[in-house]
Amino acid sequence: KLSSSASKMSGKTVQMHSALTRVLTFQAILPVFISFAVGSYGLCQLDIMCSPTQEHFILESVAFIPLVAPLITLNFVGPYKLFVKKLSKLEFDQIRSTSVVSTK
Repeated sequence: KLSSSASKMSGKTVQMHSALTRVLTFQAILPVFISFAVGSYGLCQLDIMCSPTQEHFILESVAFIPLVAPLITLNFVGPYKLFVKKLSKLEFDQIRSTSVVSTK
């Protein structure tokens, strides 16, 4: 659908739409991790297979989604990605400048 209306948009707009489509696709895949948690929870409730590790896995797989969703956005949307890179470069430069000691 995006490519059919791409002729009416500028190159930058098409690129941004493409990036947003990629972000939404990856974020739409994230709920798959809930299915692992539901399956594992079902196994525990039916006393088929249950261990402390499995119980921990149930919580971790559900907590994984809100952790990863913003990281996907930061990675695939250009302005956010540039902002994070500039922010990290700024902090590294500050650390580097404070760690250099003058030897006069």
